Amino acid sequence: MIDHKIRKFYDRLALGYYRAFKSWKTFALNGRRYRYCYRLYNYTWRTERCVEIPIIMDRVKKYDSNDILEFGNVLSYYFPVSHDILDKNDPSSGAIQRDVLDFRTDKRYRLIVSISSLEHVGFTEDPRDADTAGIKPDAAKLLAAIDVLKKHLAPGGRLVATVPLGYNGALDKLWPDQIKVDAMSCLKRVSADNRWVQAPFEEVIPLKYGEPFAFANGIIVFMIQNKE
Repeated sequence: MIDHKIRKFYDRLALGYYRAFKSWKTFALNGRRYRYCYRLYNYTWRTERCVEIPIIMDRVKKYDSNDILEFGNVLSYYFPVSHDILDKNDPSSGAIQRDVLDFRTDKRYRLIVSISSLEHVGFTEDPRDADTAGIKPDAAKLLAAIDVLKKHLAPGGRLVATVPLGYNGALDKLWPDQIKVDAMSCLKRVSADNRWVQAPFEEVIPLKYGEPFAFANGIIVFMIQNKE
């Protein structure tokens, strides 16, 4: 086993390499270009976080923090944030520690965001569930969670979320018939050094998690709007 200090040294070395030689690189989604996010926390240069964070943060910057709810505490590990966070397993940043199905508030949000969190609902909700063998995903709870979030949207408000493909098989089967969205886009990983390109749904839905590259090989970015 690699010594923790040695691994930490190599991680910082890798991060330095990406920042020095790849920080100018961008990816495109629906005609808009974003810079990849390279941060030490969760090794974003190796994972789907490198594209998810820029996409979601671009939306967050357009709203007042009082109008935002984040489901799953992610952004606070990369940026100072003051919006509401719902995460039953993470008390940091003053997150609301409540199961999403038990979440109730009179407040309505103009923007609800979620980064790679919905796929854990009804599946690997406990951070200790690293081994998914024998865990049967609960698609009904996942759909119910999306409904709860939708009910907390203000009139005209939007739920914008990213989910990896191939991680939760039950979730993958819900697209596109059982999860009704107003917009959907897909990104596909195309290289070992973690480059991503936009691709059609039919091309990304068969992709596996962890193959041929580590972590997600495809993600869905979707938006649901409250049309009241």
